[in-house]
Amino acid sequence: MKIGGILAVCATLAIAFGMSTRAHAGTLPDITGTWYANGNRSAACRVSQSGSSVSLTNEQGKTATGRFVDPGRLSTDWGLMNGGQITGTISSDLRRISWSNGTYWSRPSAAPLTPAATPAPTPRPTPSPERLRVSVRVSNNNFSPIYVHAASLTNGYGFTYAQCLSFRNVTTKVVTAVDFAFVVTNRTGGVEADYGWTDKGTFTPPVNIDNHCFGGRLWTPPVVRAMANESVRVTQVVFADGTFWQPNKPFLRGYAATGVPLAQPTLENPSNGASNDESVAPPHPASLLGLSLEDRTSGIYVKFVAPGSAAAAAGIRQGDRIVSVASNKVGSVADVRAILEMTPTGTTIPMSLDRDGLAVSVSIKPLDAAPPSAGP
Repeated sequence: MKIGGILAVCATLAIAFGMSTRAHAGTLPDITGTWYANGNRSAACRVSQSGSSVSLTNEQGKTATGRFVDPGRLSTDWGLMNGGQITGTISSDLRRISWSNGTYWSRPSAAPLTPAATPAPTPRPTPSPERLRVSVRVSNNNFSPIYVHAASLTNGYGFTYAQCLSFRNVTTKVVTAVDFAFVVTNRTGGVEADYGWTDKGTFTPPVNIDNHCFGGRLWTPPVVRAMANESVRVTQVVFADGTFWQPNKPFLRGYAATGVPLAQPTLENPSNGASNDESVAPPHPASLLGLSLEDRTSGIYVKFVAPGSAAAAAGIRQGDRIVSVASNKVGSVADVRAILEMTPTGTTIPMSLDRDGLAVSVSIKPLDAAPPSAGP
């Protein structure tokens, strides 16, 4: 998918929306009353008219506002999730409105709409995009120069999707381009969509880049219904000095994932055995604490305590919930990591825990050597 094509579409839409909706000269027809969607007498719609302005309600109860562009044409707005801008052409006998999305409304006169022997058309609702139901996950997030702190895939304007990201540069250098990969899978793990996007700009650390979005034509309804999960991954980062980063290449980290500056930049080298498991906190800069943590909806929990580690010596147990670290309340593994990264080497760190409803206070002092095991 090329972003240039998307910009061209957006420019075309902007021109279309900028067109005047003032009614041209001529007597406006009276279209007030009950209409029927696609000739179906059980699918009643309603039009109310006041001068050149109209209010519409379709067979599903969705509403829109509009105006006469000229005596034979309407411009209506059904909203982002219900088809957006739709143009209607009024027949000369004022019995039919043909909509630009392929549907029509009709209304009866003294004569029947169709001969009695002709069966009524099969009801077909006014098309609108089916809502996306996709769970989005960011991978390799802890070991990339670009930390993605929000990602979503939703319906966009009309029959389009919107892919949005919020991220920050956590290195010591300015970034000029970031390549992202997006893989959407179904409930059985099959790939429904696989595409990429390059976001270009001047990304200075650690300034937040919030809600950078792009979009494209929405997938067909069968594909939309099959979509279940999306994986977002940074595949390349280009720095202002002409160098670049790709997965498993080292880089100099100057900021924690939260954007807090590190006391001293750290060389991140994922190829030296680093894990891509985002739920596991990396070791303390001075020495391993022997703690493996995970985020849950109810807080931060100890997933594993390595025997012989600093955490074990402090009395921390598997299943403990971490309330605060160094007198700072924490809400995520990333918060714990940021505090540990800023703690000077050799410092004893106080921690408050919740153990089955009981408040427990411990002090953990990093060991001079790594524990026997860092956990599963």
